[in-house]
Amino acid sequence: MFWQRWWKKGTKTGVREELRTIGEELRAIRQLLERVLAPADEPKPQPGSAPAVAAPAEPAPPRLSETQLLAQLTHLLGARRLQLSQYQQVQYQGPLDEEMYHLGMFMSEHYPIVAPFLAELRATLSQPRRIYSALQNDSPEDIATLTNIGTRLYRLRILYQYRYERAQKQIMAWVDASPESRNYLAGGWFEMGVYRMVQKVLRTLSSGQALVLRNVQLNGAGGGCCEVDILIYLHNGGRRLVLLECKSAPSLTPEDISQIRRTVSLLNLSVQRAAVVFPMSPPDHCVDRWLQQTGANIIGFPQLELFLRKAVA
Repeated sequence: MFWQRWWKKGTKTGVREELRTIGEELRAIRQLLERVLAPADEPKPQPGSAPAVAAPAEPAPPRLSETQLLAQLTHLLGARRLQLSQYQQVQYQGPLDEEMYHLGMFMSEHYPIVAPFLAELRATLSQPRRIYSALQNDSPEDIATLTNIGTRLYRLRILYQYRYERAQKQIMAWVDASPESRNYLAGGWFEMGVYRMVQKVLRTLSSGQALVLRNVQLNGAGGGCCEVDILIYLHNGGRRLVLLECKSAPSLTPEDISQIRRTVSLLNLSVQRAAVVFPMSPPDHCVDRWLQQTGANIIGFPQLELFLRKAVA
């Protein structure tokens, strides 16, 4: 033991020698521990080299206001000889406004279930009257979805009357006669649902800021004009535009095709940045034909999120 060796030496020289030996042993133990505990991928410092200093993180670019984004969009359109003459920036004035967009997205997500009920409601828009929608062949889950939608339409005063008659397994409904109610059921619900989905997807992406406008009207230098349901301006380095046309009807008319083709051309958009969105994807032969005729993607609401992620990437 150490104290026995020290006692045998019994001199100052022996003590100094023993302390030197102990110090060497401690240094050897320390070096061994450093080699064992050091991370495998951490480079070993060279003798005499200065310690590595982590590079400072780059500051995040300042966020632009909506006014600044709108000014940039106006400049971008001007370079294409277009003037932004009319648009709508969605600002919820209260919970009812926001609920209309939420309900629109919910109805879009459950369109195969709600389509027959919506068709019965739309058939009464020109002459409002009471309807009875039979649910005998619907599953309990589908009935829950339909009564959820009916109740919410009634609370929004889009339906003047609504009642679920459980014994008969049917919905009684009567559309409100106001223009706002008719516009909503005629197709406004779908455009609002698409807009809400755009907001939802953009919030999950970190590819810069975006400005989303509805009901956009553009005037060309030659005097012509075109309309866009939803126009997205992406401020992410490339300053790109994305166009969405919302069609709640099952097909495109010749006027629709001409208008979409003209708008895509004026905005100089590739097929990856323009889409016509339907509640459900049309048949393949229609998709191929309309794609060639319009220069835009033809998609159903279920494909909208994937389209947006690719367009924004």
